[in-house]
Amino acid sequence: MNLPLSGHVAQQFDLRQLLRTLPSHAGDGAVEGDVVHEVASYGKQIGWLTDVLLDEVKEIKEKTAKKGSALDALRSTREKIEEIKKRYSPTADSIYKDVLDLQRRDGKNFQQLRKQLLEILQQPAAG
Repeated sequence: MNLPLSGHVAQQFDLRQLLRTLPSHAGDGAVEGDVVHEVASYGKQIGWLTDVLLDEVKEIKEKTAKKGSALDALRSTREKIEEIKKRYSPTADSIYKDVLDLQRRDGKNFQQLRKQLLEILQQPAAG
């Protein structure tokens, strides 16, 4: 006997639909949803702002950006985010292992991927 939610549970959320439920004082949910879906995620937008700001303040002397300052925190945060991103960046080895795993557990999807990869591999290498 399985209790509710005790087995494998997977649920997908439509972010645009979720954002459309925002209260009107919090912005236009439909617009927010379309922006996140069609243009850039909030994380990407904040990343761009962080990059612009840090690029512009490079001239600030080290004493102005004291340890524990907001600027120091922003720099540190960006470094931590970049480290986290590295954890999720695929490598040739991780892709290879994922393909082997797909071959083992899902022959139909593996064959589809194999066909797509062979098409790519037959093209000349990019510069």
